[in-house]
Amino acid sequence: KLLALAERAWAPDPDWANFTARSDRMDGLDQAWNRFANTLAQRDLPRMDHLWGSVNYRLPPPGVILEDGLMQANVALPGLQIHFTTDGSEPTLQSTRYEGPLEIPAGATVKVKCFSVTGKSSRTTTLLME
Repeated sequence: KLLALAERAWAPDPDWANFTARSDRMDGLDQAWNRFANTLAQRDLPRMDHLWGSVNYRLPPPGVILEDGLMQANVALPGLQIHFTTDGSEPTLQSTRYEGPLEIPAGATVKVKCFSVTGKSSRTTTLLME
């Protein structure tokens, strides 16, 4: 959150902030978020892992839903990997990597985490299959 605050506090006002048409403003905001999120996840967070003995920061947990019998997951920052388990154990980098919607067996306890390129992990998101 501090990185986003610093970005807005020291950067000049973005062009999209002055657009009068809502759709143009939202398109500009989406593009700015995409640049910021990509820079943060792929450059700044790995850099922070190596500065001053590692800076402690949190990764956003993945979002997980069950839709039409399929588990779907995503994460707010590009470049983060999503890994999951279906046996109730905590996911690690060695757990199955999420690549797209998949069918989960009934009765499974699905646990999902996202990981940075340096192996730092988010909190766990749990989905109970009935």
